[in-house]
Amino acid sequence: MPSTNAITNITDIDELFARIEEYLAPEQVAFVRKAYELAAKAHAAQTRKSGEPYIIHPIGVVSILVGLQMDDKTLAAAFLHDVVEDTDYKLDYIKEQFGNIDWAEIGKNIIQGIANGIKNGVSTIIEAAKEAAQKAFEAAKKKLDINS
Repeated sequence: MPSTNAITNITDIDELFARIEEYLAPEQVAFVRKAYELAAKAHAAQTRKSGEPYIIHPIGVVSILVGLQMDDKTLAAAFLHDVVEDTDYKLDYIKEQFGNIDWAEIGKNIIQGIANGIKNGVSTIIEAAKEAAQKAFEAAKKKLDINS
């Protein structure tokens, strides 16, 4: 049974996909995983200004959206949202791989999910996002065996 937590702070990619598998069909999970794999590859050499691996940002965004039980296209878009802007990948390639994503529909879904999250007791989405990003960084440091 899926968790009823509106916001989650999942930092481990395996845990994140375990949560996704709780409520999406296998073919939808595969679609999201394909987006994650492309985002991880695209951002592999990038770091944030803080020095953190860049991929923790899309993972943090997706972990929040998983807590809101967003659909596969929304999760895929969250993984891919900086790929075209911040890497050498072109929008045409993303469209080839994932189809023409309806960004307006995704925006509507996210707003509805946030509204539902607030209704279920989430007081500040920004605080939840900040906490998710911090936890993602800590998990990434562990996986990469980085001290300090």
